[in-house]
Amino acid sequence: MGKYGTNLEGFGAFEGGVNADKGAPLVSTSSDGETALLFGPAALREIQAGVANGDFAIPPDAAGDTITAENPLPYWTFTDTSSGGKITAAIVTDSASASANALRFTAVSGTVVLQEAQLTRYVPVPSSRDRAFVVVPELYVSAASGAKMQVGLKYAFYTSDLTLIGSEVTAGTRTSVGQIRDSIPGNLSNSAPSNAAFVLITIRVRITTADTTATETIDISEVRLNVGSQILIAAESIDPATYRSFTITQSNGSPSFSYPSSGTAIFAGAAQVSGNLTVSGTLIGAGVTTDLKHGITLQRTTNLTVNTSVDASATAITWSSAVKNTTLYSYWSSGSTISIPLTGWYSITCHLISGTGLGTGFAFRLYALVNGTVIAESETQAGANTTTDTFAISTIAYMTAADSLVFRASASAASKTIGGSRRSACSVVYLGNTSA
Repeated sequence: MGKYGTNLEGFGAFEGGVNADKGAPLVSTSSDGETALLFGPAALREIQAGVANGDFAIPPDAAGDTITAENPLPYWTFTDTSSGGKITAAIVTDSASASANALRFTAVSGTVVLQEAQLTRYVPVPSSRDRAFVVVPELYVSAASGAKMQVGLKYAFYTSDLTLIGSEVTAGTRTSVGQIRDSIPGNLSNSAPSNAAFVLITIRVRITTADTTATETIDISEVRLNVGSQILIAAESIDPATYRSFTITQSNGSPSFSYPSSGTAIFAGAAQVSGNLTVSGTLIGAGVTTDLKHGITLQRTTNLTVNTSVDASATAITWSSAVKNTTLYSYWSSGSTISIPLTGWYSITCHLISGTGLGTGFAFRLYALVNGTVIAESETQAGANTTTDTFAISTIAYMTAADSLVFRASASAASKTIGGSRRSACSVVYLGNTSA
């Protein structure tokens, strides 16, 4: 016999596909046109989502009838563990699902608390002694007619001879529409042992709250298996001949972003994030960190006469120019108002110098106001032994995006001035939002 698919003795003359024992296609030999499929629905689902027939695309032989040992759901085993036939399962149509099917569990009148049924499936896992893998089962409840039926998703690892490893884990339960998925990250039970050949997925449906006096149903549209590898490798997309591949790994609880051939270095190259990057732990940079904070420094270049009023009636300090400004956010363009771009904590400082030769016997006052309310103030007596007085204010404040920050100054005597030089300046620097 020649090779399969190459002559009349192989698959080359066979059209119609390779089918499972119940008739569902596994492999198609047809390549006729744009709708031709290489694999059947069960094989595709195991490749794409980890669980054969996990979307229930292939119904039992008697498609709409109750699932039983004589009318099994392909690739799954249904067991009535304690309901005495009062909890049943069947495939129903579901136009909102890609497979057009859903698995419906039904509890008829007379079903009592703790009666249950379950559906199980052994799924191969890629364990090895060289690499660790994380296995995260997931289930989606797409419809529920009441709250007495509870769906639970459980899983356990088994050896090649189907010996249980450790104990079974409950990923979660629910009585309403939504997802059940085991913890990501942080659940050590997700880690497949090196001798695990299979993970047994169990869908358990039970009555939990009270005797059922009317029929209730709950639908499941999908069961999948998310598998995480010990190492993620990203190849250079623009110039792979020049730049090495990039890896993401974790060792002893510490994530590492590195080029494999240059050792274990966290952010060994220039790391760029186009969206928001949320880090719940400590972010360590092996190189120089730039542009982590932003803000503005403003200055005056001419003298400004201040009034003798206090608080919000003191003279608003208008600024002449921005010594240092960010191109990321616009804090100021003209006048006295500094617009806060982001919600968070800010370092606020202002240091002013008086006009020369103003004498003694009076005080300078300086205020920082947010939306017209004083958040910080200082008062400095004019010095007896100097020709120039300096006065300053410094605080850290939590502000909301679009808040208006204004500095105001006054003196206890009339006709006093703020000097126009680089020493009359203020700085507002964003520190970050740590309120949450």
